[in-house]
Amino acid sequence: MVCRAHSRREAEAANVIAIAAIVLLVSAAPVGRLAADADFGRVFPRHRLAIMALLVVWAGTIGTAGLLWSQMLVPSAAVAAAASVALAWRARTRHGYRRHLPPGSLSLTRSTRDLGRRGALLELAGRHGPIFKAAQFSGPVVCIVGLDRGQRLLREHREAIGPSPLAFTEQIMGGFLRYMDDDTHDVYGPLFRRAMSRSVTEAAEPIVRSATSRALEALTSRPTSPDADVERVAYEAILQALFGIDASSDLGIEFSRSYDIFAGSAIKHPRHRRTVVALDSLRSIVARRVTLLDDPSAVVAPCALGELRALDPAMPDDTCVDNLLFMLRIGSNNVASLLRWLLENLGSDPVLRDRLRDRHDPASLSDLYDAFVAETLRLAQSEYVYRRLVDDVDFEGFHLPAGCLVRICVWESHRDPMVYDDPETLTDRFVAARRPQTEYCPFGFDRHACNSAGLSLMIARTVLEQYATDPGVTIRPAGGVVRDLRHWSHWRPGPTLAVARRGSRRQPV
Repeated sequence: MVCRAHSRREAEAANVIAIAAIVLLVSAAPVGRLAADADFGRVFPRHRLAIMALLVVWAGTIGTAGLLWSQMLVPSAAVAAAASVALAWRARTRHGYRRHLPPGSLSLTRSTRDLGRRGALLELAGRHGPIFKAAQFSGPVVCIVGLDRGQRLLREHREAIGPSPLAFTEQIMGGFLRYMDDDTHDVYGPLFRRAMSRSVTEAAEPIVRSATSRALEALTSRPTSPDADVERVAYEAILQALFGIDASSDLGIEFSRSYDIFAGSAIKHPRHRRTVVALDSLRSIVARRVTLLDDPSAVVAPCALGELRALDPAMPDDTCVDNLLFMLRIGSNNVASLLRWLLENLGSDPVLRDRLRDRHDPASLSDLYDAFVAETLRLAQSEYVYRRLVDDVDFEGFHLPAGCLVRICVWESHRDPMVYDDPETLTDRFVAARRPQTEYCPFGFDRHACNSAGLSLMIARTVLEQYATDPGVTIRPAGGVVRDLRHWSHWRPGPTLAVARRGSRRQPV
């Protein structure tokens, strides 16, 4: 009798342990769905493999614990079950008594899966409407589709909406221009806007042409990635525009040695000592450049550094210098990304490329180049505007709580079929007429909009002219897109984008 009771208790204990093991395995199901998602795996193949390996380790750990530390499985399963219930409750689309919140799921795994699909937020807008919520690793985010709607939110609730800075802004005295508070931005915003003058842009254009010519001359008949070339063109042009430094000069070579270390560090994370030393070296070089600006006998090409000095003798201060250095890094990356998209679109549409080569009507051709750049920005490069709510806001029937991120979905808004006919197709639509900011704003809007849009457009147009008019250049488009595993990262053409060149080169328009 005692043996049967003991056996029954052992069987019951074994069943409890088995149930606990099943609960622990099932708790990993959302992560398993992430690993099984085809779109996520295509865009993030290495992350998918890492997740699959973690799932195997998780299953192995549960099996080992069942054999060696079975008493730990039950409390662990209880914690896992409670966490799963809490996450499911958080992720629900509607919130019962809080129905005044925007619709949408706060599931982190679903949000992470959506990182592998560029049209995910557009699909959510079609499902929930133009105002909906989603999740990011830093917390909930309210997504707004519609440029007029997003601009009205910022305009009507300006006092309740603040910047959403990335961690690197803490490294800059006074903060990065894009994330400055209103009082600080009132000082530096107008200065930088005036410093990025037309003369600065015009002085950088020969640098762009020279760097692009060198890139074209170095091409061979074997298709190669254009990444290094477009990055070099963007860097040399912006280095000239911001600091008046020729990258091929002795000073430019000295600058590049420290800049390569600075640019190679992770911008979102605390800097290593080596990066700090490199950044201090760059500051020292800029200080010497400022001293040269004060020398009346020195000849320095127009640049933002010199414009700041001319606008205010107390400038550039430490805040200006640090902002210029980070503008060089961030701007070079963004412009290089735009140049990749230009090449991708140029290779994808041979008919439009033939039109870009037609020299019979230079005036119309000039408009077509501008339109091609504008359309590439609309389709590919414009992404979002981020802000953070510092106070509760009621907007269009929804309650937006303080602490939430606000993402104004520019890329999605640029696909509004009520504004753009056939919005997914590359056309010459921008030849006909300019669009108001409520329909088209690839460089952002309001007081924190990009100050160097003119420089970016000049670089893009100049590079486009030279690649499009070179009869020996062939472009193999990637046909696919990739990105980094961050909600704030940008999409870019896939790694198979390649450029080759045969024959002699004709002079560009």
